[in-house]
Amino acid sequence: MSLESTDSDNPDGSVGLKPMHAFAIAMGIFVLPHLKQLWGQLCRNLITLGYFSNGLLVSSVVIVSELTIDVEFIRISPVVLKFAFAFYSLLLGYDLANRIPKDQFVRMVRVVSWVTLIAILVKAQLYMSELRAPPTREGWKPDIPLFFAGGVNIESSMMVMAACLFVGRKSFFPFILGAGVVSVLYLSRAATLGCFVAVALTQFNLLRLSILRAVVAVGLISAVISWVFTNDMSFFLSRFSTIGTDSSSSTRLYMLSGVQEAFMRWPLGHGAGNAIYTVETLQGDLRAGNLHNVFAQTLLDFGVQGLILWILLIANHLRQLYFEKFECPLGLYTLLYFVLSLIQFTGLETFFWLMLGSFQGYHLRSRRVDAVFDASSN
Repeated sequence: MSLESTDSDNPDGSVGLKPMHAFAIAMGIFVLPHLKQLWGQLCRNLITLGYFSNGLLVSSVVIVSELTIDVEFIRISPVVLKFAFAFYSLLLGYDLANRIPKDQFVRMVRVVSWVTLIAILVKAQLYMSELRAPPTREGWKPDIPLFFAGGVNIESSMMVMAACLFVGRKSFFPFILGAGVVSVLYLSRAATLGCFVAVALTQFNLLRLSILRAVVAVGLISAVISWVFTNDMSFFLSRFSTIGTDSSSSTRLYMLSGVQEAFMRWPLGHGAGNAIYTVETLQGDLRAGNLHNVFAQTLLDFGVQGLILWILLIANHLRQLYFEKFECPLGLYTLLYFVLSLIQFTGLETFFWLMLGSFQGYHLRSRRVDAVFDASSN
């Protein structure tokens, strides 16, 4: 939650101390006694460990270079602190997987998700006049208080991803419907498209396809599309028809056009948080805190080897999710994040790394149980 954040005007984008940081760090008293065990678990996910090791190494080299030599496109970014906190969140996820049964953990996260979604819907009702006001500028987005830092796109996308936690449950449809309403009211193209991806991931599982759920999903999608077209949603619809020409999407495409040249300056990475700075040295001030594409962000932040590790991390995640029959709520949550990371996010979101750590932790836990069972059977 954003709430009150110190140093909130920092151009690197919300790197100030927030309540969640203080709360999570306080939980370190529980994590530290298990640190050796958690490290052992992380070492069984070498790709994940390699990703963070490479990021730490690249950022350390950048810091040393900044202090010893004067290079135009190198600087020390405070975002490295967010990178460290992302790693801590991963370990916290592993620790939760060791302490809490999976079903209990998922139930808790579902309760939190429902409470958050209801609070957002109530907030939307309170600020409905602002949400439905005629647009005053190209690329307009509602300027209202948010529970999640990063803007309306992030808040609505977080709710869409949370819908994956309800896979296989009747409550999935009312939740994704609520998340869809928020996405439309927030004029978020990314979150709206994410709703369709969430439905596809959860209701069209080729390993265990339910015809009934597939039919309900198609009916729900049809109803939502009908609602959008039969109401006064002209500006929302124009947001899709102007992709690539409006100020928001054209700026993002312009940023991505400079990635190749920025990469060629130093292919081994410019350090956590320096991707946008490197591009801006070539293209001027873009008034953005990140590239809105985690793949491009990773390439410039952590080098070509970082991008390879990120892609391998996704491939390994798909492999682990395959063993879970593509039914694990935590795995589907993080899978949807990977999909949406093509058009938004920074790769350092706390919730993502917490969920990834818990998913990997529970996966290792289930594999150990299976190994013990197989050994006893033999």
